[in-house]
Amino acid sequence: MNTALQSKQLLLNEFSELYELFRKYGVNQSSVRTRIFNPLKFPKVKISDNHKEACEKHASLMNEKDLKKVITDLKLVLEKFVIFNDKIVQFYDMNHMQLKCIDDCIEKELANKNNSGLVNYYPGLPHDPNIIDEVVKPIKSIKLNNNVKIFLVGSRREYYKVFQLSKQDLTQTALSTIQDVKEVSAKGMVSELAIDLVVLDYASSRLELRLSNATAMSKTNTSTFQNKLIKYVRGALGGKLGDPYDFLSKVNDYYFADDHGRVVAFDFLTEEGVERTEKVRNKKDDLKDESYHIGGTEKVNKIFQSHSIAKVWDFKFDNSDCRISLKVKGSLRLLLKGNQTIDQVYLMDCFSESDYNYLLSKLML
Repeated sequence: MNTALQSKQLLLNEFSELYELFRKYGVNQSSVRTRIFNPLKFPKVKISDNHKEACEKHASLMNEKDLKKVITDLKLVLEKFVIFNDKIVQFYDMNHMQLKCIDDCIEKELANKNNSGLVNYYPGLPHDPNIIDEVVKPIKSIKLNNNVKIFLVGSRREYYKVFQLSKQDLTQTALSTIQDVKEVSAKGMVSELAIDLVVLDYASSRLELRLSNATAMSKTNTSTFQNKLIKYVRGALGGKLGDPYDFLSKVNDYYFADDHGRVVAFDFLTEEGVERTEKVRNKKDDLKDESYHIGGTEKVNKIFQSHSIAKVWDFKFDNSDCRISLKVKGSLRLLLKGNQTIDQVYLMDCFSESDYNYLLSKLML
């Protein structure tokens, strides 16, 4: 094989590995098509066709210059996905000196030649997660602009996760002992490499902690890994972080806000102390348009206190329908105890800074 062909083949191999990386980082197949490859002007293929194979074929027809440009663009998109998608977020008020202290400490740790973790792998991932320490380690620093700086920090996580299965996954013996099976699930241990974010916003005097893989973890696991992230940043600061923002008092504001968002789930307590839990069956619907919901809210004169809400905004992206989601997940127990806080929110489906900033504008209204 001559040098030119070898060079092209190496690029094609890198392209294929990048495609697989998106899947390993948790991008679903639909989003790989609509949010990643469609904007890069790759041919659209039928759902039934092999999308990766079609992309690889298209890449093989490109000249080296164009293929290198596509690979560079894909790496940027992957990094944006890592930074913005599916995060549980906490916010803290911090002064400039405190932010600078955290900044300098993590930068110093990054400069340490003995730093272990995901540095040598990012953006790739090692096949064996046990290579990575459970201790949080910095991977990379990114300066978004003159006011916002982001640190990617990585660690290994282990937790139990429920996997949805089909009836075919059960033996005939098991099926014969169970009547009217509608769903089958299994619980197993997951070991994953997680990349979380420490965001320093000097303009807003705000520290932002973003825990990745928001939808995958139970509430107990979320708390465990969030505390690990908090402990890491507290160590960098050399002191307490202070109190995080409280979103419990703002859930009703998110419900009543006229901002074109659809409410798809809502948990609240009426003035008479009646608990209500409501959600739409189809995420394309709006709970506030449902007759049963309208009747219920009118019956209590729209006087209630919510502790949980899920809201979705739709938009068009390169001739595809996309959505971004905001969730506040509290509990009735918090509401009944009084003077309690919800200090974490879920920002979902963000593939870019503009997606994330849009949700942030809704969150901070």
